[in-house]
Amino acid sequence: MVKGVQAWLVNLFQALPKPFQSKYMLCFCIFFVWMVFFDRNRLITQYQLERIMDKLEADKKFYLENLQETISARKSLDQNKEIYA
Repeated sequence: MVKGVQAWLVNLFQALPKPFQSKYMLCFCIFFVWMVFFDRNRLITQYQLERIMDKLEADKKFYLENLQETISARKSLDQNKEIYA
């Protein structure tokens, strides 16, 4: 059983293209697949968080602009009370 699995792994390893037969490249590929698909902070999650962050920053900019307009309107109202009275 063990020799059959070992032979299968050797055949699989030899079927890989030459650049991927290096143990360093093999470890890199395993690490890359792990980080993209299985890790808690996988690439898809990071992309979704980045989109949420962009939306929140746009909302912040919008509300800060509205806050400035509201503050200037309030100052105008406070300075010119007799116009609105």
